[in-house]
Amino acid sequence: MIRFVSFSCLVLCSGLTFSLFAQDEELAKDWNLNLILEKSKYDSVLNLERMVALEFHKLLNEYRKSKGLKTLVWNDLFWLACRNHNIYMSYHRELSHSESKSNTYYSGESPGDRLNYVQSTNNLSWSGENALYNYSSNGSNTIGKASHIARSSFEQWKKSTGHNNNMLGRSHEMHGAAFKISGGMVYATSLFGYATSTYWADYHKSKKTATETKQKDEILTTTTLADQPKKDPAPARLHVASIRKKLENAFLKEIQQKADLPKIKQEKALKLCARKQVQYMAANQVEEHEQKRFQKAFYARDLAKRIAKAEGKILWFLTQKTDVSEYILVIETEERNYIEESVRDSLFEKLINDNQIDTNQIEDMGFSVKVKRKKSNLTIYACLLIRFH
Repeated sequence: MIRFVSFSCLVLCSGLTFSLFAQDEELAKDWNLNLILEKSKYDSVLNLERMVALEFHKLLNEYRKSKGLKTLVWNDLFWLACRNHNIYMSYHRELSHSESKSNTYYSGESPGDRLNYVQSTNNLSWSGENALYNYSSNGSNTIGKASHIARSSFEQWKKSTGHNNNMLGRSHEMHGAAFKISGGMVYATSLFGYATSTYWADYHKSKKTATETKQKDEILTTTTLADQPKKDPAPARLHVASIRKKLENAFLKEIQQKADLPKIKQEKALKLCARKQVQYMAANQVEEHEQKRFQKAFYARDLAKRIAKAEGKILWFLTQKTDVSEYILVIETEERNYIEESVRDSLFEKLINDNQIDTNQIEDMGFSVKVKRKKSNLTIYACLLIRFH
């Protein structure tokens, strides 16, 4: 059985939003499915999330039917597996198809592991997974929000070749999707699969009509509940030092993977020089290559002198030329909207792609990030130094 995973993100440069996380979330298994379904009748947030999932499943089957494909049976265990993964992604502000065992809310490394986590007997298997985050939580009431989120997410996946192929997969028999909604942020997972035993295949096939009828009744029931979701607790305050370290590591890892390089080790003097540059920019709130004497955090006026000083040369101030290239960048975002993956991608896009840098030609490099917080805003200063072959 061929299995596919694909993920997508909708990034707004002026506001990178993350999902405020409800601290009382719990991972679910098949034995407490009924308890969660019962809770969805009075919990306005879960009620909305469930409505979106069923509406999305309806859109998916309409789409498959229009393409001459068989419709898929809704499966609540798939829904649980997706819901657990959404909790993990939302808590860690991470869009991913894999989970780390050492992290909070771990329910399985792969989609198959997470499906096995929720089922007592392994009668179900997965054949594809889509994941996304977006900012589609708009609407004047519950019905409006559910419809908008489901439609926006469907269109987002449809426009991506990998996700669209998953939605139109011929090997799928069952489907479940879940959406985690908080503030303006939506995390979503859509899981496709099939039954691994003849009994379960026949059982789900015979229950298809009954399941679809139940879903319609469930949507009618949920529309009578409160329109507005409950307020989530305030997000935990981010630590700028932790942000800096994670961004630096993520950026270097991205270069390493793109260039297919062995583990990157920064050149000591270049790394020091890059750090001195971002410290200067952050202290003076500027995006400039040249440092000015008597300004805060001044180290040396131009790049050649800064490198010579970092290398410990006695007459560093006489240095005029260098074979090193310098690239700088400043990114601003609200703290509550910060997502590491989005900022990392922006750093790579603007520093590497926009400058048409061939990562395979890097001989030595130095990279540093400085993060400054002012009230509810974060400003990220980055400096990349490269000596090419």
